[in-house]
Amino acid sequence: MRTLILIFSLILTANICAQLSEEKVVAKVGNDKITEDVFLERYELTPQVNAAMIGAEESLKSEVLYSIIAEKLWALEAEREGLSNSELMMTTFKTIEKMYVRDALYRKEILDKVELTNEYLTEAFKRNSKILKLNYLFSTSEEEINYLDSLLDEGASFDSLLSTRPENTLQKEPYVVQYGQMDKNVEDSLYNLKIGNFTKPFKAPNGWYIFKLISTEEKIIENEKQAEAEQKNVLKIARQTIIDSLYKEYYSKSFANVDAKTNGELLLELSDKVLKILERKNKEETDSNGQKIFLGSEDLYKIESELGPDKLSEQFVVLDQQPLTLDEFIQELAFEKFSVDTAYADLIRSKLNLFAKRFIEHELFAREGYKRGYQNLQEVQRDL
Repeated sequence: MRTLILIFSLILTANICAQLSEEKVVAKVGNDKITEDVFLERYELTPQVNAAMIGAEESLKSEVLYSIIAEKLWALEAEREGLSNSELMMTTFKTIEKMYVRDALYRKEILDKVELTNEYLTEAFKRNSKILKLNYLFSTSEEEINYLDSLLDEGASFDSLLSTRPENTLQKEPYVVQYGQMDKNVEDSLYNLKIGNFTKPFKAPNGWYIFKLISTEEKIIENEKQAEAEQKNVLKIARQTIIDSLYKEYYSKSFANVDAKTNGELLLELSDKVLKILERKNKEETDSNGQKIFLGSEDLYKIESELGPDKLSEQFVVLDQQPLTLDEFIQELAFEKFSVDTAYADLIRSKLNLFAKRFIEHELFAREGYKRGYQNLQEVQRDL
C-alpha cells in the first residue's frame, strides 16, 4: 500500500509540475505566442466601455485578443521591412529601456523601503487636523535673509521688520498652510512652532523665507464622507512624504559627488524654438483659454529638423566620461510631455531648466541600474 501511495504521489507531482511549467497559449502569430498570462494582463488593463452589459464578456475578450493579434501582425510586417533596426526605433527602444531600468532601481531603493508606522501616522493625522496661519519675511538674497535673521536673534520685532518690507503688501491676510502643503523639513519646523515664534531661514525655489506662526485653527469635519476623504488624503500624503524623503536621502548619498553641467547656450536656443511653437499654438487654439499648451511629437520633429544633426549631436550635459547630447534631451521631452499654462519666455526657460535637472537625475538612476544589471531583471525584460 505504501509503495502504491508513493508511486501515485510521484505521478501526481510530475503531472502538476508539467502543467505549471507549460504556458497556456491562446493564439499564435507566426512564431510568436500569446500566452494566457499576457492576454489576461492586457484584458484587465484595457478600459471596457460595455463591461457592465450582461453577456458582453466573451465579445470583449475576443476584441482584446484580436487587437493583440493585429499588433503582432503589424510588428511582423515592420520587422520584415527592417524597421526594427531603424534609427528612430533604436533610439526609442533605448529610451524606454532606460525608463524601466531606473524604475527598477527606484522600486528597490525607495518604494520597497516605505514604511508607515503607527507613530508616524498618528503625527500625520494630528497635523492634518490643524490649519496654520503665518506671516513671513522673504528675500531672493541669502545674505539679506541672514541679516534679517540676525536682527531677529538680537531681539528685533518680526512685525516691525515686516512692516518695512515689500512682501508685507501680500499679507493683508495671514498665509494659510495645511498638512502636506510644504516640504517635510519646513513642515516639521512649522508644526513645532508655538504661537508668536518664528523659524530659521528656509530656502525655496524662488528665494528665502522666515515664517512666524500667528495662530492655529482646528479643521472641522462635517460628515462621514468628508472624514473618509480626509483619511485617504492623509494616507496618500504620508506615503508620498516618506517617498520624497527616501528619494532625497538616496540621491544625496549616491550622487553627491557627481559633477553635471548643462550647456546654457543650447538650452537657450532650444527654449527660443519651443517658445515660438507654443506662442503659435496658443494663438491657433483659441478655445484653449485656461488649458495647458502641450509640446507635441510633431513639434519636436520640427525643432530637430531646424537644429540639424550637427547641433543635435552637441554635448548638452557634461556628465563624467559619458556626456549627453541635445538629441537625447529632446527624446526625454517627448516622453515627459512638456506643457505650460501660458507661453511666457521666462516660464518656458524655467521649466526647461527644471526638465534638464530631472533629465540628469533620470540618467544617474539609469546608469546605476545598468551597473547593477537591472536591464536583465525578469520584470524589466517582460515589460520591454
